Amino acid sequence: MRDLAWEDVTLAGGSKTLDANDIGKVMNVTVGHKTNVVTLPAVAAATEFIVRCATTGQRVAVSPNASDKIMGADLDGTDDKDYILAAETSRAGDYIRLVYYSADGWRIMQRRGIWVSEE
Repeated sequence: MRDLAWEDVTLAGGSKTLDANDIGKVMNVTVGHKTNVVTLPAVAAATEFIVRCATTGQRVAVSPNASDKIMGADLDGTDDKDYILAAETSRAGDYIRLVYYSADGWRIMQRRGIWVSEE
């Protein structure tokens, strides 16, 4: 991932909403927060986002648009449900790579760490 552009993200002061300028970058979450999230835009063809945990022991949550899902292996997804890396299990370097899948939402193409869907 080092050949990709990186952007450090601090969620302690608020959420980060991704946009077209963030496509293909590694969003390196340096400070997490229990209620703040990295928010994905509505799905669009040819888009990809990578969200990475920079510090062991921090929570990282990725939130889809209200009408989108996060789907993957053994994960059908539900509209408007976050995908969360809990502080208790997170390690520096854990990440999730999401790509456009369909009008239904995002597909997890790669991940490291223990990520779970919001209940």
